[in-house]
Amino acid sequence: MLSALVVLFSLVATACPVGMPGCGDSQATDLVKNIFNQNSGYRARRVELISTTAQDMQTRTCQGQIVDTDGDKWLVTYTMSPSATNSGEFVLRADWQFAGAR
Repeated sequence: MLSALVVLFSLVATACPVGMPGCGDSQATDLVKNIFNQNSGYRARRVELISTTAQDMQTRTCQGQIVDTDGDKWLVTYTMSPSATNSGEFVLRADWQFAGAR
């Protein structure tokens, strides 16, 4: 089993609605896929089975499943929160682990 990777990433929210995107919003899932692609050695095809697991005024926690280009599946949990330094930006932290081969 591969250990989970943790990556902090900040995205400038130009042309974004006020606040953080929803868990299934393409802005969030595209960022999850980009982080996965840059840090896992695999290529994400899609994020699916997405749900919101917790939410308050400062954070939104989501879970789902990444399917890579080989069809393998990865459990992913990602949390979004406002940037402490840049208004209108948010920070996304993603943790994933191998769930199994196709």
